[in-house]
Amino acid sequence: MVRQRLLNRFTSEQAEGNAIYRLTPLGIGITDYYIRQREFSTLRLSMQLSIVAGELKRAADAADEDGDEFHWHRNVYAPLKYSVAEIFDSIDLTQRLMDEQQQQVKDDIAQLLNKDWRAAISSCELLLSETSGTLRELQDTLEAAGDKLQANLLRIQDATLAHDDLHFIDRLVFDLQSKLDRIISWGQQSIDLWIGYDRHVHKFIRTAIDMDKNRVFAQRLRQSVQTYFDAP
Repeated sequence: MVRQRLLNRFTSEQAEGNAIYRLTPLGIGITDYYIRQREFSTLRLSMQLSIVAGELKRAADAADEDGDEFHWHRNVYAPLKYSVAEIFDSIDLTQRLMDEQQQQVKDDIAQLLNKDWRAAISSCELLLSETSGTLRELQDTLEAAGDKLQANLLRIQDATLAHDDLHFIDRLVFDLQSKLDRIISWGQQSIDLWIGYDRHVHKFIRTAIDMDKNRVFAQRLRQSVQTYFDAP
């Protein structure tokens, strides 16, 4: 792990054989990924969007006030670069983790149906319903905040038009708009794909039920015929 730059090793010549290990920034980043980032809930998303909304509004207000180069760097560029962009990246990352969770739910449903589809129907429907509800709630939260976030980004963009030396802010705003569009569109795409999967599973269950009914009918028919020949 030392060679992989996940841990730093500290030794002392006086105490040979003893060493102290500390996580490197890379190790901390990976740990953060697997522990903190996996907690993706509507409440967390709401808090992140609330913080972003506040930062963007303050940056937009500062852009409208105008000022010297220091003003633009301190009150507009810095919040966008080191707060808004990082939170957008965090939301994007946790959305990708949601993709993994959806795939895990699909795997769980497949295993349940392969074992005993009759007993698995209620469990499968619960998993489908919970995932659909979570995706819808997350998307509603994103859409509710999206318009205000875009509006403040446009305010900043409009304020930079009168300055030829603020292209770096204009580029940053464009990147943030693209990230925001991707974040919001992810929610709707995930819902659409999940609806298609939900229908596929229910179609499979209905088909299995119909086939089972046919098997039961055929079995009863065979028994009836056999009984007739045994005792006409």
